[in-house]
Amino acid sequence: MLRPAPLTDPIDRHELRDFIDRTRERWPTWLRATLLTILGLSYCGILLFILLGIVLDPVPIGFFILGAWVVTGCIIGLGLHRWWTQDHRRFRLTGFAKANGLRYTPRTSRALPGVIFEVGRDRKTTDLLEGHERWGRRERGRRSVEFGNHSYAIDYRKFHITHRWGYVAIRLANPLPHIVLDAVGNNSLLRSNLPVRFDTDQRLSLEGDFDDYFTLYCPSDYEVDALYLFTPDVMVHFIDSAAHFDVEIVDDWLLLYSKKPVVTTDPLTWERLANMVEAVTRRLDQWERWRDDRLRTSARSLAGDDSMRPASVVTEFANRPLGVSARGRRLRRPVPWVLFIVTGVFLVFGLYACVQDFAG
Repeated sequence: MLRPAPLTDPIDRHELRDFIDRTRERWPTWLRATLLTILGLSYCGILLFILLGIVLDPVPIGFFILGAWVVTGCIIGLGLHRWWTQDHRRFRLTGFAKANGLRYTPRTSRALPGVIFEVGRDRKTTDLLEGHERWGRRERGRRSVEFGNHSYAIDYRKFHITHRWGYVAIRLANPLPHIVLDAVGNNSLLRSNLPVRFDTDQRLSLEGDFDDYFTLYCPSDYEVDALYLFTPDVMVHFIDSAAHFDVEIVDDWLLLYSKKPVVTTDPLTWERLANMVEAVTRRLDQWERWRDDRLRTSARSLAGDDSMRPASVVTEFANRPLGVSARGRRLRRPVPWVLFIVTGVFLVFGLYACVQDFAG
C-alpha cells in the first residue's frame, strides 16, 4: 500500500538540518547560515548606500544603479530559494522512498535501452527511485520497477535545447520484440513528441478504438506476435491507465515516457502512478510466456540432423535461452533520403565548378 505521508507531513527542522549535513558534507548548516547572513548584510548595506546617494544627489544614473541592484537581489533570492527548496524536496523524497521500500538516488547517469536514453548529450537522470512491483521488499515473482526524471541536450548551431522527460521502467522476465506505442494525445500537430522516428510500414492497426489513443509500431514479420501481446483486455488497461504515456517495449524492459516529471512531491501523482503500474503489470504474466519461434527454427537448422550430432549439442540447441531474433530486436528507422539528395546535389555542383575552373 502506498504511504505518501512523508510528502506532506510537517518537516522537523532538526531532522532536516541533519539530512543537509549528511548530504552536503562540504557545506554544513552552520557554514551555510553564516555565509547567507554575511551575503544578506552586505546586500542591505550596499542598497542603503545607493539609496543615500540618490537622496543626496538624485541623478538618473542613481536610479539606474538602484534598479540594477534590486534585479540582482531578486536573482540571488530566487537562486537561494531554489537551493533551499531542493533540500526540502530531497528530504521528502528520501523519506517517501524509505516508507515505501524504495531506494532514492538524487542524480545519476542511467543507461536504459529506450529511445530517450540514446539521443542528445549531457544525459542525466535525477530523482531516481528504484524498487519492485507493488513496492516494498522484494519477494519471489515481483518485478523491479523504477521512476525517474531524465534530461538531455540537443545542439542547434549556436544554441541548444534541453529536453526533459519523466519515465517509469518495469523489468520483464524475458526479452520481447521491440514495440512502440506512440500516444496520440501528447503529440503536436502532425508530429510525434518522441525523439526518433520509425518506418511507417511498421505500423500495425489494432481492433476497436485503440488506434485513437496509440500508434503501434512493431518489426516486420512480428505482427502476429504483437497481436498475441496486445489482446483486447491488455489494450483496455493501456487506454484506461497509460493513454498519456508513450510506451516502449525493448529487450526485457517495459518503458513509459511522459513529458511531465514523474517523480514529484505530489501525493496524487504518486497515487496515479501506483494505479498505472498495477494495471499495466496485471497482464505481464501472459507476455512472459511468449517465445520467439524464429529462434527454435534457427536452432533446428543449426543443429541439423540429430543422428549426426552429439547428444550434448542437440540438448544445447533444444534448451536455447529465451530471446528475440535479430529482426525483432529493433525497429527500423527511416533513411534521411532528403539529406542524401541535397548533399549529392551540392557535391555534383561542386565537382562541376571544379571541372569548369580546371578547364578554363
